[in-house]
Amino acid sequence: MTLPWWPIVWIDIIGSTAVLGLAAWILTLAWQWTKAKREDAFRHYIFMLTTAICFFAVFRSCGHLVKQWLIYSDLRPTWEALAPFSGAGNTAAFIAIFAFSIYFDNLLQVRMQVKRAEVDLAAANATAEAARQGEIRLRTIFDGMADVVYIIDEDYRIIFFNRQMEALLPGIEIGALCYKTLMGREQRCKTCAAPTILAGSSPVCGEITLSAIGRTMNILEIPIIWINGKKVKLNVARDVTDHKRLEEQLRHAQKMEAIGTLAGGVAHDLNNTLTPIMGYADLALLRLDPDAPLKPYLTEIRHCCQRASELIRQILAFSRRQVIKPEQLNTSELIGRLANMLRRLLEENIALEIRPAEQPWTVFADPGQLEQVVINLAVNARDAMADGGLLVIKTANVAAPSTTCMSCGAAITGPHLVITVEDNGTGMAEDVRSRIFEPYFTTKGLHKGTGLGLAMVHGIVHQHRGHIDLNSQVDRGTTFEIYLPAENSPPMVEKSDPDETISMSGGNETILVVEDDDQVRQLTMTILKEAGYRVLSASAGKEALTILAEHQAAVDLLLTDVIMADMDGKKLATEMRRQRPDLRVIYMSGYIDNLIARHGILEPEVLFIGKPFGPAALLEKVREAIRGKG
Repeated sequence: MTLPWWPIVWIDIIGSTAVLGLAAWILTLAWQWTKAKREDAFRHYIFMLTTAICFFAVFRSCGHLVKQWLIYSDLRPTWEALAPFSGAGNTAAFIAIFAFSIYFDNLLQVRMQVKRAEVDLAAANATAEAARQGEIRLRTIFDGMADVVYIIDEDYRIIFFNRQMEALLPGIEIGALCYKTLMGREQRCKTCAAPTILAGSSPVCGEITLSAIGRTMNILEIPIIWINGKKVKLNVARDVTDHKRLEEQLRHAQKMEAIGTLAGGVAHDLNNTLTPIMGYADLALLRLDPDAPLKPYLTEIRHCCQRASELIRQILAFSRRQVIKPEQLNTSELIGRLANMLRRLLEENIALEIRPAEQPWTVFADPGQLEQVVINLAVNARDAMADGGLLVIKTANVAAPSTTCMSCGAAITGPHLVITVEDNGTGMAEDVRSRIFEPYFTTKGLHKGTGLGLAMVHGIVHQHRGHIDLNSQVDRGTTFEIYLPAENSPPMVEKSDPDETISMSGGNETILVVEDDDQVRQLTMTILKEAGYRVLSASAGKEALTILAEHQAAVDLLLTDVIMADMDGKKLATEMRRQRPDLRVIYMSGYIDNLIARHGILEPEVLFIGKPFGPAALLEKVREAIRGKG
């Protein structure tokens, strides 16, 4: 039986047309799926296989449609001629499918290698980023520290430093040699601890001086492993230069204060010893005839006491415990009056220039003591200019000084009158400058100086609540600047002038003498009795109060030592004046100490006599008190 041909034809035509539509749709889906992840090699492979299959299906379907059209058009010979090409197309499509399979295998291997490379690269980038972030964090931490931080490798090169290090050493570079950059050397320091520290594992603390910049550092040196895996030395340093300078100033001030306290105590005891020697020598001279053989000896004893008293006065000047007589003073006029004397003191090859301020501020100072300061500084300058030179003394008003006192370390503030003594002599080295105000320290030869001159300057200036600044360089000269407060409260005062003429005229008043030194008390009583006064005596404050209670109406004058064991003179006078408000008081002491300054004993209306004293000075002070003062 022969089947009808038309159902087959229509199935062939309809099926081939459907295959063409499905191929186009499938290719579109495959392309969209592949495009969503272009880097996925498998998707590319599927797309190529799909394309090859669709190519095969399209080629096959087109062949069927062309065949049916040619047969329908009675062109069968034509189809028979084209049929082999249709088979070749189908074969080519299968070859493409197999080729794509082989290509995909190679492509997949390449993609895997690329993927591994990408993973390795990503890991390397992550490591580098982690290192960069670590370095950023490390630098942020180190830059935020107040200390200097730097790292040195085994070749002594600086491989890291923080912002503080850069501020300390502007222009520092990575890779710089530490001994050259920090120490100013061309070769490694012989005492360098880097090899020992790198060989160990424990941190080391110490102190170093960076010679290249002149700074002293407290340093902590720690061996660590650097980011490159090598052992390096981490240095954390703190600049203590200013702190050490302040510590040195404090030690110097404490040393000067301790020396001053010791000097004041020694001077007090010496004055107590000299007082009876001088006093009894004066009393003996009063009893001798003018041509008595012993008179020259006693006179010499008195002169020796005066020289010893002058030495003690110098010691007290250093310790700031001498009695001064301040007054309103024009320093330009004072230095002008000193000019002729200074020219006589200087050598002929030394020129003197006086440059006074036109309108200097007034200071409250003892003119005699201030003259001593200028003379001592001028003599010091003269000795520093053995081959001649120039000495300049000038005054100036300074409203706001911006310096510190060289001898005590205190900041100088407020308006000051400045006296400058400047020379171009030999100058002083640092070790000499640090000791020049110490008593008996001198760089002069034997018998050329006592070492008390600048010590006196230190004491006098500070007793006037002033300060000293010094600038000196070897072979370039020295400049002293004396700062005196332009507005000053009165320092310790003493108004009496010693009278060398011995006069034993007195009166018949009753005087209570309170002195804990037996020899001084006995001498004082003897002088007063010789002058006609009635004398009561006590060796301590409580004993004196008892005597006052017994002889209250009879006591006209209290003559008391300032420093005593059980009760100081100020307190004793206060207690007695509660009972006798009109009681007159004279204070006596071998030196002026902080107690007197603190209680204001030496205010202008208060009478004071310093030891050692003779009959003339004591009796003059007593007469002054009885006349109504004190």
